[in-house]
Amino acid sequence: VTYRPSVATLLEHDVNRLSDGHQLLAWQLAHRRMQPDDPRLTELDPAARARIYSAAYEYLRYLELENPRTPAMAQYSLDLLKAVSRLPLKKTTPPTPAVPPEEGHKTLLVGLTGGEQADTGFADLRMRLSYHDLADNRAGYLDGAAINIGELRLRKRESDSIQIEQLNVVDINSHAPRTLFLNPITWRVKAGLERIYSDSDDDLAAQVHGGAGVTYGLGDQVLVYGMAMARLEYNALLDHNWGPGLGALAGSLIYLPLGTLQLESSFYQYTDGLERYQHQLIQNIPIGRDNAVRLSASHQKQVDTRFDEFSLEFRHYF
Repeated sequence: VTYRPSVATLLEHDVNRLSDGHQLLAWQLAHRRMQPDDPRLTELDPAARARIYSAAYEYLRYLELENPRTPAMAQYSLDLLKAVSRLPLKKTTPPTPAVPPEEGHKTLLVGLTGGEQADTGFADLRMRLSYHDLADNRAGYLDGAAINIGELRLRKRESDSIQIEQLNVVDINSHAPRTLFLNPITWRVKAGLERIYSDSDDDLAAQVHGGAGVTYGLGDQVLVYGMAMARLEYNALLDHNWGPGLGALAGSLIYLPLGTLQLESSFYQYTDGLERYQHQLIQNIPIGRDNAVRLSASHQKQVDTRFDEFSLEFRHYF
């Protein structure tokens, strides 16, 4: 398999070769807020100037993917390319990923969990058709991106029968970080069934929720994100069954040598006046490519009840 970096990857590679000050010059040059013969550029050594011109040119190529190419833009791109060609530029290509996508963990999942919820022990069986969640082993996958299709979680609580705890039809997350040059929207959407608890009962509620916001990178190992959220559920525990709500979510993905640590908090205000929140910690510890141990802890408020949940899960990908 031949690795062919995308235009965005080429741009990111060129930009990362520049200092913060030179990145700003490249951005201004691409947006024509300065010209190639600007004294702030010509006073630089030829190699530094060439890297700035090259980054500005790659940025214009990236912008052309989203905006119609005008004759003026085409001419300006050509002018930058000519400017690069007149200077000594040691062109490099983005390194091939340490783990290519085809060598990442397999996409089907089965998991066995033991834990405690509100002082009551439970055991879970998880099955997922595909693909990858935010805390899974990052090797071979794109940081901050997750797609889960057909995920079923069955739970057996003490003195209770086996029940469906969760059924995710679709669960998609996109947390690409924003930079001076790239400004993606962070978004997520999730739909399916989820067991909701009150102080004396529970119900398997149909729900869909989603939101949009921003993600920023703190170095290469940390992503922080925040989103405005909306949720709609049909829940027999609610007075009017239907429960629309608005809220917010904030979190972080920390890529440790041990594995991915995810911290996340969410809050919803419902139209009937109820509030709901969840604070969650997940630590995923890969064991080779296709196995992992996952520690989870959460504190939640649902329908007139608050509880803590702790669990340890063994996950096998196949």
